Amino acid sequence: VPEVVITYTFNAEGYLTKAAYAFELAPTTNVLNIDYTWTGGNLTKAVMQQVGSTDYVEYIYQYDVTTTAKNPVCFFPNYEIYWVQSAINFGKNSANLLSASQITINDSAGPQIETATYSDYTFDANDYVTSFSITGDGSVLLGDTKYVLSYKCF
Repeated sequence: VPEVVITYTFNAEGYLTKAAYAFELAPTTNVLNIDYTWTGGNLTKAVMQQVGSTDYVEYIYQYDVTTTAKNPVCFFPNYEIYWVQSAINFGKNSANLLSASQITINDSAGPQIETATYSDYTFDANDYVTSFSITGDGSVLLGDTKYVLSYKCF
């Protein structure tokens, strides 16, 4: 199984702007790129595309700008980030809580769109999210699911 080398690029504000994936045998030859767009301190768009392909997947994010939490859950489309987000330095996270997302697969079959909404956030006494629900399939996490979180601070 080939090992993958991932190179992260950050802007001057500390937000992740690009993840470039290559195989260890050719670490400077990207095979997949994810580009990120940030607006008002929130990740608003990510585009994932294989190098040399016209097909791409676009992730659009919307936020409740009236609500914040301490270190909110990260919804980047990178498996290595959202599965082990507490162990990887992915830069700054979004400032607000996610309220909706849309995933559009753009390929030869035409755009295929899935949407999701995020609700029922609960918080602990330290303002960390302890649970939330996702309705719909337009998320990097499974839809129609309630997530319950716990934290172990060192």
